[in-house]
Amino acid sequence: MAEQISPVLLYILMAGMLVTGTLNTVFLKLMNLAYYTDREGKSDKQFNHAFFQTFIMFIGEFLCLGVYGIMYLRDKKKYGDASLNPQAIEAKKRGLKTNINVCILAIPACFDITASTLMFMGLTMIAASIYQMMRGLIVFVAAIFSIIFLGRRYHRHHWTALAFVVGGVAIVGASPVIFPNNDDDDDDDAGKMAIVGIILVVVAQLFAGGLMISEEKLLGSYYLHPLKVVGWEGFWGCTIYLILLLIFQFITCGDKTICPHGRLEDTPQAFYEMGSNPGILLYGIGSILSIAFFNALGVSVTKFASAAQRSTIDTSRTLLIWGVFLLKPGEGREKFIWLELVGFVLLVLGTLVFNEILVIPILGFNKNTKDAIEARKALEDDREDIEDSYNGNMPTKKGKVAAEKEKLLDTDSEN
Repeated sequence: MAEQISPVLLYILMAGMLVTGTLNTVFLKLMNLAYYTDREGKSDKQFNHAFFQTFIMFIGEFLCLGVYGIMYLRDKKKYGDASLNPQAIEAKKRGLKTNINVCILAIPACFDITASTLMFMGLTMIAASIYQMMRGLIVFVAAIFSIIFLGRRYHRHHWTALAFVVGGVAIVGASPVIFPNNDDDDDDDAGKMAIVGIILVVVAQLFAGGLMISEEKLLGSYYLHPLKVVGWEGFWGCTIYLILLLIFQFITCGDKTICPHGRLEDTPQAFYEMGSNPGILLYGIGSILSIAFFNALGVSVTKFASAAQRSTIDTSRTLLIWGVFLLKPGEGREKFIWLELVGFVLLVLGTLVFNEILVIPILGFNKNTKDAIEARKALEDDREDIEDSYNGNMPTKKGKVAAEKEKLLDTDSEN
């Protein structure tokens, strides 16, 4: 039986997950909007270091390993051995392995590195709300990949939901191109930047889908605490990115969109800009802590509530991020675009229907939900038991158990 906590504490955990998830995107975007004073005394340039931002995100994930370590020591103190906690014992009964070579986790970490880098590059070019909504395409990508690589089968309500998701993402993606966010003469440039940013975020979802499928494929036979997985992926992300940042420092290019400082990434320049404007440094620290708390609280919500509720919260933070930047004063403030709202509604509807949080009770959309399939199976088992009892034999599981008990009773009576 799952552990129980008070409803008040559960709501606090859920609110914490919603707030930290929102703050993570807000802090990253505020970093991009912040100006710094260059070595010539000018303050007309903004922080633009997508690769460096990806690195600090992995620092946040790496911190989750510390949280896992605290939980490991708690279980060790409580049970005498951390491997004797109820979840680990139950996993062993089901034939799952509890120890893993952590080098395996470098594989999903590589998918995460690519996905996060592309998304953060896209975030420098598009509004935060558009960025967050476009990430909703992961539902479609993960579904298609799970069919190809895991042999999954989906039903009518799933495919309808995926159509809503794709339609919603397409509308959201079109909205900044049709209605650019700025009111100056650079609308053409803004539209081109928005298109590039949207393409980067969309391509990133292919790697994010690869992350999810690789985790399921590689870790399907293991029982591992989610914070342990996130922490080790953060470790590999930090390790690989330290090498990449060193290499990027020597790769020069003239495209100001990709290389605003004349090289693929200028890490010393990023530190200089944070020193020039302490606000950038604070936003960076905030993004590290928010991603760490978001993952830790997310695990707790899934443990004490359900994965569906966690999914709903994750969807809700998109609305909160949008609200923050609609109300934000000064540069970076978004204007309300009705087309974006239409796309958002379709995206949310598709996500809820796909995860069966919202069940449509008409036209057979509720016929093959998980609950409906389980209910049919239980009904068929009961019908078989009734038929077998009439025929005098009981070949089902219940019947076999009853027959075994009867044999034991007969043996005992003979002895």
